[in-house]
Amino acid sequence: MTTPINLVDELVKFIEGVVKEYDLTTKIKGENKAPSVYAGYLPPEDDDGEERLTPQDYPFVIARFVSNTDDFSNGDSVNIRLVIGTYSEDEQNGWRDTLNIATRIKIELKKKQILGAFALTNQIQVELFEEQLVPFWHAIMDLSFNEPQVQSETGFDYDN
Repeated sequence: MTTPINLVDELVKFIEGVVKEYDLTTKIKGENKAPSVYAGYLPPEDDDGEERLTPQDYPFVIARFVSNTDDFSNGDSVNIRLVIGTYSEDEQNGWRDTLNIATRIKIELKKKQILGAFALTNQIQVELFEEQLVPFWHAIMDLSFNEPQVQSETGFDYDN
């Protein structure tokens, strides 16, 4: 059975491949790294289960399930939100790394369009947050995928 969880997991693998060549600034001077990619949420910082965003988490991409719609006449869909975070002390141009990651992911998704049993639909929306917490920069990308429909069973088994 294919579920939205499968889609999130497929997206994580796909995005890891897309961003692995990036060499982005981190909070630690002189240390660069490719964005870490997570399913759902960032791992908790400690054992209390709270999600805490720390400077060491940057850069990152989170693939998060948002909603699922079952439409019997137009097909089923799954909505996913990517949360992208980068670190840059450049107050004028820090947003560029965040937008570059979003753009690269968008281009590669448009090339591939099919992830597992899910097909990307017509619209990808990218939005930089209006208010940024410099030196931390954030964007979201909203995606919608068609999900395989469950086929109705026909006939009845009168013996049971």
